Amino acid sequence: MKSPLARIGLAIAVTAILVVIVRDRLDARDLSGWETLAAARVDGLTAEELEQVWIEVDGTSAEPWAGYYLAMQLYTDGTDLDRAHQVADSTIRAFPGHAVAPMLDDLLAALDSYSPGA
Repeated sequence: MKSPLARIGLAIAVTAILVVIVRDRLDARDLSGWETLAAARVDGLTAEELEQVWIEVDGTSAEPWAGYYLAMQLYTDGTDLDRAHQVADSTIRAFPGHAVAPMLDDLLAALDSYSPGA
């Protein structure tokens, strides 16, 4: 393999194989995130359990939805509205143009308008 073209061809082939392997692993991780979130939704998890799901799906395309479901569960439970606000705010900051952003905006508006004595 003394030819420079053969070496370049080999380098390109190895790089292409590595790209395919990395992409497959990322796709599998992303799919796993969605499966984890779907199972959580079916199981009707508590806010504490949804917090774990949110951590598990970090870095996948399911992350903004997990943040939304966690914030909504905290809001619905009414036990930790500050945490609901934190989760919604951090999710919308991380994913400002995401499809879930308008729902997070609505949730934040509801949380901001909440007054315990009203």
